[in-house]
Amino acid sequence: MRKKILSITGNKPMNYLLKTTLSESYSLIPADDIAAGITKLKTIGNIDLLIVDADFETQESVDLIQFLSNSSLYSKPVILLLTDQKIIKKFDQDILPHYFLKPFDPVKLIAAANKILQQQALTYVA
Repeated sequence: MRKKILSITGNKPMNYLLKTTLSESYSLIPADDIAAGITKLKTIGNIDLLIVDADFETQESVDLIQFLSNSSLYSKPVILLLTDQKIIKKFDQDILPHYFLKPFDPVKLIAAANKILQQQALTYVA
C-alpha cells in the first residue's frame, strides 16, 4: 500500500508541484490551510508524513508542529517548506522538523521523504 503524505499549503502552485513531484511514489493528500489539514489528519488516518508550507499561516504552522510532536495519537514526521530561515528559530531544538528553503530541489525532497519514511518503518519494526 502506498504511503500517504498530507501536504498543507495555501499555495495551489506549490500543491501542484508537490503532487507532480511525489505522486509517482506516494499518495499525496492536499489541504489548503492548517484547519483543513487537521481535519484530514483526523478523518483520513494513516497519514505517514506531513509537508507544511510555513509561509502561509506561519504561527499556526509552528503550533501544528508543536502539537504533533507532543501528541501520542497524531505524532507524525514533518517536512517544513519556507522562504525565510528565521522561522526555524521559533522551534525548540527537540522538535525541529526537517526543512527545505524555497525554491527547493524536488529530487532532494523525494530523497528526504524516502529517508524519513524508511526510518519511520524501522522504528515501528524495532
